[in-house]
Amino acid sequence: MAERIEVAVEGRVADGIAFLPEGAGPSPLVVFFMDAGGLRPALTHMGERLAATGYVVVQPNLYWRSGPLAPFDFATVWTDPRERQRIFALMNGFTLAQAKVGIDKLGVLSYDLGMTPKNPNPFDEDSEPLASRIATGLHKIGLAMKQQAWQQANDEGLSATQGQILAALVAHGPLTGSELSVRLGVTLPTISDSARVLADKKLVTKSPDPRHPRASLLRPTKRGAALGARARSWPEFMAASLVDLTAEEQRAFFSGVVKMIHALQQQGLIPLGGMCVTCTHFRPNVREGASPHHCAFVDAPLASEQLRVECAEHELAAEGTRAALWARFIRPG
Repeated sequence: MAERIEVAVEGRVADGIAFLPEGAGPSPLVVFFMDAGGLRPALTHMGERLAATGYVVVQPNLYWRSGPLAPFDFATVWTDPRERQRIFALMNGFTLAQAKVGIDKLGVLSYDLGMTPKNPNPFDEDSEPLASRIATGLHKIGLAMKQQAWQQANDEGLSATQGQILAALVAHGPLTGSELSVRLGVTLPTISDSARVLADKKLVTKSPDPRHPRASLLRPTKRGAALGARARSWPEFMAASLVDLTAEEQRAFFSGVVKMIHALQQQGLIPLGGMCVTCTHFRPNVREGASPHHCAFVDAPLASEQLRVECAEHELAAEGTRAALWARFIRPG
């Protein structure tokens, strides 16, 4: 049974609700403090449940100094600017100094008026750091890419490295073994072994490199070029996995990818080159607006989402210049 209670305090009336259990009593007392939303049907239901177990439950109205209040609709209170302002005004107007208690000892259980460090989300303690979860997710994506590359290469009668060599030759023209090693991040002996197999399959030819008499240039044959063109499309299955990302999410994701690649390049885990941010033609953050960067090679502005991660015209800037370009890129102004 619920009863409205009123107590004269400081010449005014403080109100609340008392829930009484069945039976003659006496019964233990529970002081049930409300949360920020004030007394409302949801708390009435909780009080009735406690009373049904044999407790006298008292829910004081902590906002009694503010007079009668219209109830809050928790479906809209945090999204409606006026309602949000009203609830924060009530919350900020209540202080512990107002809660005068004339009892030596009193135990209470309450809601906080709002989420505080004393009321943490359990996931804050149980979750791995976000960076660790991102790394785990990227590892899973990497497994999918490795499996897909192996399957597609196998369907073409190639190894993954052989497919990468053909794709690089199609994209960048004739290259030496050393140039392929640097570009693909694969050891020179591995490149040499794969090139020998490709030559035996008549997918590449070798000719002297006029720049280095002792080196050989690899060129794809007609059939090798066709396979290389198909190998270049192997990563495209990943594009389909981005279908649920909004345009804004894709831009943010791409920005993160560029920064991760740069970090891995600095660690020597990904070959330098290919990206705008390491190119001698790149001019980062030289203007305001949607296209703050500039490509001196084509003399045209660049938006951040237009940056290349693999550009055929890339020319690697000197080490000191690369550091300056990166610093200006991530800290404009």
